[in-house]
Amino acid sequence: MGRKIKALVLVAVMIVTMFAMPGTAFADTDTWTSATPTTPTEPAPTTPTTPTTPTAPTEPTTEKPEVMESDFAIPTITRVLYFGTSGVDVESLQNYLIKLGYSIEADGMFGNMTLKTVKAFQTKAGLVVDGYVGKNTNKAIYDAAGGTDAITTASLVNDIDAFKAGISENGTWIITTLGDLVSEEELVLEGTFKNGKQDKVTGEDLIQRKIGLYTQDEDHNVTARFTLTAPKLTINSPNTRLQSGTFYGNIYVNATGFNMKDFVVEGNVYYTTQEVKDTASIDDTDNVKGEIALVEIIEGTDVVTSASLTYETDVFANSIGAEGTWIISVLKDMTIDQDLVLTGEFLNGRGTVQRKIALYSQDDAHVVTRKFTLTAPKLTIESPNARIQGGIFKGDVYVTVDNFQLVKATVDGNIYFTTQSAKDTFTMDEESSVTGEKILTEVDAVVSPSLYRDEDALIKNLSKDGTWIIYAGNDVTTDQPLYLMGDFTYKDVVQRKIALYSQDDTRKVTRRFTLTAPMLVINSTNARLEKGDFVGDIYVQKPNFKLNVAKVTGNIYVGPFATGFTMVDTAVTGNVYYATQSVMDSAVIDELTTVSGVQEVE
Repeated sequence: MGRKIKALVLVAVMIVTMFAMPGTAFADTDTWTSATPTTPTEPAPTTPTTPTTPTAPTEPTTEKPEVMESDFAIPTITRVLYFGTSGVDVESLQNYLIKLGYSIEADGMFGNMTLKTVKAFQTKAGLVVDGYVGKNTNKAIYDAAGGTDAITTASLVNDIDAFKAGISENGTWIITTLGDLVSEEELVLEGTFKNGKQDKVTGEDLIQRKIGLYTQDEDHNVTARFTLTAPKLTINSPNTRLQSGTFYGNIYVNATGFNMKDFVVEGNVYYTTQEVKDTASIDDTDNVKGEIALVEIIEGTDVVTSASLTYETDVFANSIGAEGTWIISVLKDMTIDQDLVLTGEFLNGRGTVQRKIALYSQDDAHVVTRKFTLTAPKLTIESPNARIQGGIFKGDVYVTVDNFQLVKATVDGNIYFTTQSAKDTFTMDEESSVTGEKILTEVDAVVSPSLYRDEDALIKNLSKDGTWIIYAGNDVTTDQPLYLMGDFTYKDVVQRKIALYSQDDTRKVTRRFTLTAPMLVINSTNARLEKGDFVGDIYVQKPNFKLNVAKVTGNIYVGPFATGFTMVDTAVTGNVYYATQSVMDSAVIDELTTVSGVQEVE
């Protein structure tokens, strides 16, 4: 019993003695987890031992002393790093070690390889070999690397002033926040920085800038996302990435290579040059709540300068109206969710009737510097001698007047001409393109179940659940076989009609449409196809099918039950085959009908 009491007294004396030691006994160690305090200097171990399989250092059992950022030589590391920690500061440490010649990956995770490398450096530097990167090891690595910040470093910030310093031209290539930040002033990302890596092909240093609004674990899983709020963020640094957070405000991009990853913008993204827009990348992991647009910034103004030169969608919509201007120039990409109408007759500066939508900007030498995109469901051209020039219109264009032009422009959609004259007088230069079709259509036709304008409506109208008459609204091309099915009664007569034309009040044909399909099978009695063009083969299965003032490019096969087959003023570029002689004998072919191939029983 007496021995136990003496032992307890001895332990108590040791503990009191230990806590009575000056604070400097801990300040010089590289870790606060050591159970045994070291002397004020860091002795070089005589025989350092390195475990074959590194294990995680034991978590500190005593309270860590507060360490200020100024305690660390590497400016962007503000904490003790050890096995299991992760983040951009770990990546910064790894890049310093790489610069010192160690073979290690800069992945931001303090794993076994980083632990082994740190211990190897500590051994070489004569430091305590514990795998912790405290202020002494931090300073030793920094000094050994030449005391430079030119390598890959990360600026960890938790206040707006530090963030502004980090994004300045004197800042760091990567700026990572540790919480939500708000700036009442506009922010500017300045400077060209190297990220510490080299191109695998050329070996050249890679240029990059990154704003990371997040933290992550050792597996690179995002553990927290933060917000940055400012009226405006201007990107002047090339190859900038915004990653894993939210920016509240508008972003203006002046530098090439801009990209985002897992990022949200509660505002707009504006590209200020064509090259900037063409080299930018925003993928499916990103979400821009406003618009993404190419914009021309006129110094000293953020709004429309005149009715003919505009940033604003409502001003544009008014400018193309009858009270607008002869030329309407946009200064940025625009998306408008309503149909547009270019209407009114105007004189240009030379006194000629003309209207122009200019989707471009140019320099003093008239060289196009930007091509803008205008997006709307529909644009109707009612102004004579109108043109779209120098950009892209996304949507369908309906032309009701003569002499419409595309000049160095693209229509990402269809062009519908409402008169034959409008279609015949339309022109486009070699630099222009139309991704859809150029179609003669009857826009003013009565909208009814019998009218089709697309493949789905056509197939439905031809079916047994369709209508007795099927009106064409425009040219249609399909790769599906078509079937005219079912018997219908109109005016007490069983009949069906495919009308490939439109007509005026006097029943004069105003347009002939073309229907193109691999085959058309006639399974309706007393059917006819009139006053238009069919491209494909026709298979007639029911009696009394008639081609009336039609053109057929393909072969016609008249089946064994298709008696009374008739052609009136019809041109067939192909052959006509009859299933039997009696069916051929029952056919009625007038003298105005021509067949380029044979007419025979097969």
